[in-house]
Amino acid sequence: MANWSNEIFIALNDSNSQYVALLDIKGDLLYANTAFQRLFSGELYLNFLNPTFDNFIELKDNKPNVFNGHITIGDLKKLNSSIDGRVYFNDNQFLVVGSVNTKELKANNDVMHRLNRQVNSLQRDLIKEKAMLEKTMADLHIVNDELEIANASKDKFFSIISHDLLSPFNTILGFSQLLIDNIKNNKLDNMGKFAGHIYESADHTIKLLRNLIDWSQTQRGKMTFNPEPIYFEEFVSEFFPLLDNIAKHKSIVLSTDIKFYHSLIADKAMLETIVRNLVSNAIKFTPEGGNILVSAILKDDMVRISVEDNGVGIPKSSIDKIFSIDNNYSTNGTNKEKGTGLGLILCYEFIEAHKGRIWVESEVGLGTKFIFELPLSINN
Repeated sequence: MANWSNEIFIALNDSNSQYVALLDIKGDLLYANTAFQRLFSGELYLNFLNPTFDNFIELKDNKPNVFNGHITIGDLKKLNSSIDGRVYFNDNQFLVVGSVNTKELKANNDVMHRLNRQVNSLQRDLIKEKAMLEKTMADLHIVNDELEIANASKDKFFSIISHDLLSPFNTILGFSQLLIDNIKNNKLDNMGKFAGHIYESADHTIKLLRNLIDWSQTQRGKMTFNPEPIYFEEFVSEFFPLLDNIAKHKSIVLSTDIKFYHSLIADKAMLETIVRNLVSNAIKFTPEGGNILVSAILKDDMVRISVEDNGVGIPKSSIDKIFSIDNNYSTNGTNKEKGTGLGLILCYEFIEAHKGRIWVESEVGLGTKFIFELPLSINN
């Protein structure tokens, strides 16, 4: 190192030479100032990336100045630095003197800043695109769910039209033809029975059409909602005689227990559809000689109305299906009365329109109790 002492002294005192190191031809480090030591780790000769230390050995015959230019020092897998360097060779030793080109460094920094800004901008754009994509996917899921419901509704509609609505007309036409033939032949013995079948089929068809019209209006958003003050006891008394007459055909006792004496705000037509369907269902699934009770009480700020029968009951496995149109749940009554399950779906939708709720308690062989609650007032 003594041979280079003067050169090292000059380099250390030169403001343009920030990096100074001395190595022997074997690559052993003889000296490195603090700035140079920060550029490498381990054996310095291994940290020369471009040119390599072997390149310097190949150029040693160009002494004393074997290289002048950019020297890249560091680790290819991690960080590396580039300096403007000069490499001298003498007496089997290499002196490396380097500096940083501040103009080039500033230019490189400016480029890096621009790249960082572009990367940050791209990241923000990607975040926005991701959020938009997630929202689009969520909207598509909603649309897909709505389409599934719409398809289930369409299938239900055509099922009712093709089977449930045509079937009673076939009964009416068939028994009407029998009536005509019997009248022509003066056979009057079965006239009452035939007329009864015609009446029952016509009554079933009217109920079905009424529900079908109401349901189709809800699906198209055409059902108007007209809430008004209603006294439930007076309301029930208006249309209950018709339901009572239907119950008497099966010798069913239909009674009320109204303990709610205030008015509630509700759509009268919808409320009538709800009660009529629930009571009609109770009559349908209650055997002859059974009992049906319609009751109403005040529960906090809600009126709780229930229709309870001692009929056949509903299996637990079917309770979750009765308010869903896509399950197509429907069974025949105790006298083989037919239905579509549409009435309960209407009840559910109309009660939801009132911001209320409906549920069912049932046990096979003991009976069923449909319960629904409506708020006393509706805040739109």
